[in-house]
Amino acid sequence: MIHLQIYVQKACASCTRSRQLAAMIAGEYNQIEVEIIEIESLSVDQWPEVLFATPTWLLNGQRVCLGTPDPLRLRQKIDALIATPSNASSSKGLS
Repeated sequence: MIHLQIYVQKACASCTRSRQLAAMIAGEYNQIEVEIIEIESLSVDQWPEVLFATPTWLLNGQRVCLGTPDPLRLRQKIDALIATPSNASSSKGLS
């Protein structure tokens, strides 16, 4: 299973667009577990090291975008990950 995590804030226009894109991706790919994480619900020590602004997109734990990604480029990264079975089952993310 591929894990897509999107770190967002409530009062963030880019985060709203990221939530919408995440919903589209979740509907298109059954191989992906999509998780939207409101950073207000976490203490700072719970933030991943790569998080310093929102929205931040992580694919299998690796940052793939700071901000809302271009949908086509995001799909290309996901498709490449799906096409590589060893990466799709790994938690290491993109090589």
